[in-house]
Amino acid sequence: MGNNKTVQVVGAGLSGMVAAINLAHAGYEVTVLEAEARVGGSGLLHPSLHITPIDKAKVWQYVGVDLDDCFQTPEKFLTYLGTRRHSIFPQYFSMVERGPRPTSVDTRLYELATRAGVEFRFSIRVENLDELPPNTIIATGLDPGMFETLGLPFRDIPSRHVFQPSVLDRYGLGIFSEYASEYFYAGAMNQIFYGMLPLEDPPKLECLSQLVKDLKQWEGIDIPESLWRPVVFRVPLGGPRNLRLFHGDKILAGTIAGMMDPFFLFGIHGALVSGKIAALAVEDRDGAQMEFNRVNRYFHRTFRAKQAYLRLPVKTKMSFFHAMTSRPYLFSPMIQIISQGIPGHDDPDYFYRSFVGPDYQPPLPIRLAKAVMKNFAAALLGVRLEKRDQGANRRQDS
Repeated sequence: MGNNKTVQVVGAGLSGMVAAINLAHAGYEVTVLEAEARVGGSGLLHPSLHITPIDKAKVWQYVGVDLDDCFQTPEKFLTYLGTRRHSIFPQYFSMVERGPRPTSVDTRLYELATRAGVEFRFSIRVENLDELPPNTIIATGLDPGMFETLGLPFRDIPSRHVFQPSVLDRYGLGIFSEYASEYFYAGAMNQIFYGMLPLEDPPKLECLSQLVKDLKQWEGIDIPESLWRPVVFRVPLGGPRNLRLFHGDKILAGTIAGMMDPFFLFGIHGALVSGKIAALAVEDRDGAQMEFNRVNRYFHRTFRAKQAYLRLPVKTKMSFFHAMTSRPYLFSPMIQIISQGIPGHDDPDYFYRSFVGPDYQPPLPIRLAKAVMKNFAAALLGVRLEKRDQGANRRQDS
């Protein structure tokens, strides 16, 4: 450990509190500075519900924090591709609540952090990073100001979202449609319903009108347009430069470090993993950078895939998803590329299996073709290695 056993963390979100808990367990005196008057983030954004791929046991072991009681597997998870309805195999996903309520993961982390001896100071907004000591962890999430302070690229997504009391439980819904700039998602658990619709810039409110009609017609969910609140989500997907563990002598964690899946915008997994890496960076900057690079090793190619996808016409996007769900075995290489952008998530087949199930096998000709290609690739690699070894031997002989 270093000689200075005190650390400050800016932001009481997921990554900040995971980092604080790990540092407190390692013997540090940790103070968390939070801009809001309590944990749970901005009242403009939360309470909210999130659906994320996650191997819970593996993640809890990695981050050193067990949050199993906050993450629940959906009992029902549906997607609509246009008007076509598909059931998702829910075991590859978990639902989690964010915000200040007792049932949120934020509240759970706060309880664990205070139990570990972490001090929290609320209603403190940090604007001048030069006033903070070295190794301060910056974990300010979606806060727009910090992106500008750090000079980081970003992308603003104007949206409409809603949270309402609900009798639905462990229910997930996704809609890929012409009226969503990314995709609409919704979930229900802990007696609330949450939905979020990303829109184009400037927003076209007729898209919200169509969503409201579809929710009522398809799922019997009746939420008037007047209850959907405007919000702008600032995400770290302005360019590859968003991936950054350090800013001078400061440590970045969570969203502000770029730890977000660039294709589907999953952020929960990356936030948790990032908190652990930020804690490691306090005592071992080089080791933390190596681990940061490892968990984000697929970011750039997934980011490029997303940029290409965004340039496609809407009808082409819909045709792609229709074809992918009807014949997923033909698209498995592409599916792997778009599935590997979640920081630290090591299962490239989760998205594929969520559509076809855990026991699915592609048609025999496809399996035979894959086996031939695999053997051919292995043989080609063997030839290349043999030539390399022969070249090395000749150089040694000479």
